[in-house]
Amino acid sequence: MDKDKLIDNFLKGTLSDSERTLFDELIANDATFKEEVKLRQNLQKVAAFEDDAATRAMLVDFEAEHHQKQKRVPVKLWLVAASLALIISITYFTTQKSTADAQVLFTENFEPYRNVVHPIVRSTEQQDLRTEAFNHYEKGEYKEALVLFEKLFKEEKTPHYLFYKANALLRLNRPEEAIVALKAHLKTKDTLTQKSNWYLAMAYLKLNDLENAKKNLKIVIAQNKYNVKKAKILLTKLD
Repeated sequence: MDKDKLIDNFLKGTLSDSERTLFDELIANDATFKEEVKLRQNLQKVAAFEDDAATRAMLVDFEAEHHQKQKRVPVKLWLVAASLALIISITYFTTQKSTADAQVLFTENFEPYRNVVHPIVRSTEQQDLRTEAFNHYEKGEYKEALVLFEKLFKEEKTPHYLFYKANALLRLNRPEEAIVALKAHLKTKDTLTQKSNWYLAMAYLKLNDLENAKKNLKIVIAQNKYNVKKAKILLTKLD
């Protein structure tokens, strides 16, 4: 029986009794076959561990190249596979740690900006759309506030609705949409415009896009107005 097919069946757990006997004999008596099995086992473990299309493609290419060269390159290829597994594992855990750290920093530093454009007077019976929107916002009802901010901006084109919309989106874990709103807000000029760079940094941090997060923190520091101290501290943690 073809040895590659025998190893394939072994890895799939489909060896017949006769194949199992042959497999055990080869493992005991054929050092090259034994090394090939170890190599294929390592590759399988790595592929199962890192469920990523690019990684799988790399492993497939590596295995194919190995089959082409195995008769010409007398090396301990299973050690190569083990090294490959280690590199991928380190990369995986480093990425996971970086993402986790970014989420912690986001949680520590993000707080929706307070309502400074339309103070809510609790005793009033007036409930126009603006009052309703900011009332939801102040209560932490961000889904409801978001719908109304979008409607208000469409009707009035007032820039600060973009800013509060972005804050609501960040609280709702929708940083990509928040970035769009904040970039649009930065093209306008109102009393909140300079604060958008801080919240852009927060949005990029939420996405684990550290380069853009740092870029916007540096803008905050250069402007020397809103959250400068916090931006400096956060920047040192990201460098």
